[in-house]
Amino acid sequence: MSTTGLGREMHGEAAYTNKKRAHARLRAKLGKVARELGLATDQRDIRTNMGGPAVSGETILHTDTLYVCVEPGTCMGPGFEILFRTCKGRKDYTGGGNNFARLSLLDDPKKAAETFSRVITEMEEKEEEQRRDEKRGLYPQYEDACN
Repeated sequence: MSTTGLGREMHGEAAYTNKKRAHARLRAKLGKVARELGLATDQRDIRTNMGGPAVSGETILHTDTLYVCVEPGTCMGPGFEILFRTCKGRKDYTGGGNNFARLSLLDDPKKAAETFSRVITEMEEKEEEQRRDEKRGLYPQYEDACN
């Protein structure tokens, strides 16, 4: 079954058992993404917050460098069902900047892993550049104020 049907499945008169089944499928899909990322089970957490009857809930993949939150019935609409960002450890719930993707991205675990990896790499490169600039005494965030 395509992931894209999950959002509709959880609205209206969807039974709790349908919601549980949908989240079980999301956990399985995130598990496949984690394997594509080369993560062992002790290097990641996959958890679900079922939420109440008025919401679809969320399923989360959390590693030491990546936070992925899947919320099929998000009020933000299509294209915002997956929120992902970098993080610094599994206790970091705010992390780097938010990125969004469609729920259907999880239908291709390899593509999802590549997308998430690219964001981690870009953030690491940006942080390294900032460290180098700071070491050289350059603080680009203050350039406009100094001119």
